Amino acid sequence: MSLDAYTNPVLRPSDYEYVRARSVQLRRTAGVPVVFAGLRDGPSVPVTVSVGHRTAALKTIRVTPNRGLGGLSWRSRELMIVRGYSAAPEITHDFDDQILGEGITDLLAAPFVVDGDVRGLLYAGYRGQGCVEANVVEHLVRHADSIAAELRVRDEVDRRVSALSAREQSMADADSSVRWLTQLRTIAADSADPRTRHKLEIFIRSAAGSSTPHVELTHRQLQVLSLVALGCSNKEVAVRLGVRAETVKTYLRAAMVRLGARTRHEAVIKARQAGHALR
Repeated sequence: MSLDAYTNPVLRPSDYEYVRARSVQLRRTAGVPVVFAGLRDGPSVPVTVSVGHRTAALKTIRVTPNRGLGGLSWRSRELMIVRGYSAAPEITHDFDDQILGEGITDLLAAPFVVDGDVRGLLYAGYRGQGCVEANVVEHLVRHADSIAAELRVRDEVDRRVSALSAREQSMADADSSVRWLTQLRTIAADSADPRTRHKLEIFIRSAAGSSTPHVELTHRQLQVLSLVALGCSNKEVAVRLGVRAETVKTYLRAAMVRLGARTRHEAVIKARQAGHALR
């Protein structure tokens, strides 16, 4: 699931500030000389947070899955560590200027993974080979896991807010359509011109007919439309109903055909206009 689908820039707290706070806490509690981190931005993770740095060079690092220790951690989705960074054969050395420029000799990197998706990286660096303390691995993993857990909660809140907004909009659209037809009926009834009244009545019948007032839908089709009304994607509907995503698409297409709807959201509106109670 894509984050952009649910992120609410008004309601969601700053992920950057949270990552920064955890980085500061990691440096303080684990006694790590330098901590840096970044949140994923499309196909890469730019380092945007650094604590204990001597230069600004760390913030020029942009990690991809095939670059540096961070890339190795990204691919494996596990904590990685190199001792004697400058000569480490297991990593690419794309960022030697930044890392060695800070005097870092031992480096650790841990990803924060949300539902199988790497959302960022957290690093701990030591100056002076052999200085890594025994408990730093535990500290680093715990902080990375805490960041992942917080992002997961924020994503779920955003998803629910988005679903609620979609549901309210769908209900508002349906109510608006009903009010619109009611107003037209009033205008037609009050019209003193028989020709105008006749044309309005024809138009009203056509519009009311397009809302499919008596279309029958199966129980499963109504379940699918109810979840669509809540803002769920086809994949999320499938998870909730315990079926495959392709099965959901089949139910949805069948309901759209019966309702004469061109989109999933139009199907929700027309189902409500037809008198079906979607939750």
